[in-house]
Amino acid sequence: MHRIMLVLVLATAPGLAQTGPTPANPAARPAPRSIGTWYGWEAFTSQEAGTTVCYLVSRPFSAVPSMEGLGELALTVTRRPGREDTVAVAVGSADVSRAGAMLRIAAASFPLDMGPDGASVREAAAAVEVMKGGLQAVANFERSQGARATVTYSLRGFKAAYGTTRRVCPER
Repeated sequence: MHRIMLVLVLATAPGLAQTGPTPANPAARPAPRSIGTWYGWEAFTSQEAGTTVCYLVSRPFSAVPSMEGLGELALTVTRRPGREDTVAVAVGSADVSRAGAMLRIAAASFPLDMGPDGASVREAAAAVEVMKGGLQAVANFERSQGARATVTYSLRGFKAAYGTTRRVCPER
């Protein structure tokens, strides 16, 4: 749970995906509450500015070369009322270049905008649609010494988990 909470902090970091105001004291924010697990995906709710926000979080099942040195890794989808969904890849390492990062799902490729702790998908709505029918998502990054890092996430269970968050955190 402690590691998942770290990922939720990364997913809501202003550099990754959040737009709009954040609480003056993030420590005062209630702890996220798990609402279910579907294979490799866990869904959480949290309160922000009096509204319920939903998060989907998955850990990678492989990384090449290895996950060592990449820091905290996760693929997240965040649903905030009145806003478009966001898709982010948390990479808790300064060892990742900002150039050429990409998320591939099936035959679709989505450029990633790198932030201090990871990357956000520019076309999040399209990525979510492809994720619902995909088998895996592959994030490609270039490490600062020039080596490529490939991080693979399973999408098994994503469609069911996403459907639950649409009921718990509907669009308004």
